[in-house]
Amino acid sequence: MKIKLAKCLVLKYALLAALLASLISPLSAQALTPGSEEVILNLLKDRVDGGQSVGMIVGVLDSGEVKFVCYGKTGVRDAAAVDEKTIFEIGSTSKVFTSLLLADAVERGELKFDDTLADSYAGDGHKITGEAGLITLKNLATQTSGLPRMPDNFKPKNPTDPYVDYSAKDLYACVESVKLNNPPGKKYDYSNLGVGLLGAILESKLKSGYEKLVIERICKKLDMPDTFVDVPKDMLPRFSNGHIGIAETPHWNITALAGAGALRSTALDIIKFLRAQMDPPKDAFGRAIEKTHEISAPTGSPNLSIALGWHVFDKFGGRYYWHNGGTGGFRSFMGFDQAAKRAVVVLSNSSLDITDDIGMHILNSEFKLKAVKKPVVIDYKIYDEYVGEYELAPGAIMTVTRDGDKLFARLSGQDKFQIFPESPARFFYTVVEAEIEFTKGVDNKTASLTLFQAGRKMPAKKIK
Repeated sequence: MKIKLAKCLVLKYALLAALLASLISPLSAQALTPGSEEVILNLLKDRVDGGQSVGMIVGVLDSGEVKFVCYGKTGVRDAAAVDEKTIFEIGSTSKVFTSLLLADAVERGELKFDDTLADSYAGDGHKITGEAGLITLKNLATQTSGLPRMPDNFKPKNPTDPYVDYSAKDLYACVESVKLNNPPGKKYDYSNLGVGLLGAILESKLKSGYEKLVIERICKKLDMPDTFVDVPKDMLPRFSNGHIGIAETPHWNITALAGAGALRSTALDIIKFLRAQMDPPKDAFGRAIEKTHEISAPTGSPNLSIALGWHVFDKFGGRYYWHNGGTGGFRSFMGFDQAAKRAVVVLSNSSLDITDDIGMHILNSEFKLKAVKKPVVIDYKIYDEYVGEYELAPGAIMTVTRDGDKLFARLSGQDKFQIFPESPARFFYTVVEAEIEFTKGVDNKTASLTLFQAGRKMPAKKIK
């Protein structure tokens, strides 16, 4: 799911950042192919060892050949190494599956793309009046519904699992009184509400739960046994923990808005899904896949349009279909280039935006990689001098602690996060763009720190 949680740090970490930063890494000149696993591995090492994730995996399908590159673990302590069968939350990447379910239902004659919300709700005890009733199922799948990004009655009781208590009753209440941002079909406007609603309508009209529809109509056809909403008990040992940077955070459980981001999957399953996108089967299901590739509308961003679920870049002489996703503790990217016969999946068990640039760069090396700040090696004994409490403002205490060769900082009432050395006195966060610098007093002992963020300098005197 692509939202920003109400719960934020000091530091206001965002679960989403802009897609494709313009920063250039020294590795960006190298084309990443299935034969360059070492280059991909070094990228993953930079991000995992740099504290941006705990475990990452890249799967590449190139001219029929599949290879996986993995680095890191499923959790911080006593955890297994990640591999192609590790289960991750894939967030908004689920939207492509939801759109394919719609195309499949249209191909079977069960629904029509131009069925409206007024039509779709008929007989379900719910009524859509006014402009919202004109929204079509295709509008929902192509992000042109005009619906707001999130429901106006979305008020999670638990910000670390924000969707678990949002019910179908809440969804219907929202949609029946919703105010549109734009007239239906007129403008691309990304909406979790819209695709979540599409999933709910598919459940109602096809008389089956969302997870069962995905399994029966997609996964069984493509031999994808490890894709589902609820991870079976016997598979829980393969289910990675989620993280913000390297701090563990709970899994998200998405109920009424399942179609917008509830799926869990593996790199191996997603590669199978991407293989079918590259070479659809010669049957009704294959025709449904092809329907999802049809360009529907511009997005307002240069060279970027929307198909049925898929975003489409026309750039650098190629056409690249892709979608990304993020939950409270995971990030995902999948994409493909039919002409080049290449597809890629990138999964991370951290909420930080560190998958998209790798995925696009593997599809075409002209898409640039983000620069990654790397920690320097220092004498960790110096950390003892920094341990203590620092007052940023009345009631706002930054507590600095040490755990072996790691230094952590925590603001009052918030989680602690590791900070990494860029010099013996200056440290950086990986969960946000922020830095801390320690300063010594006249007695040559640490007397204060300064938090640098968003152009601000916030000094804090050491009080304990």
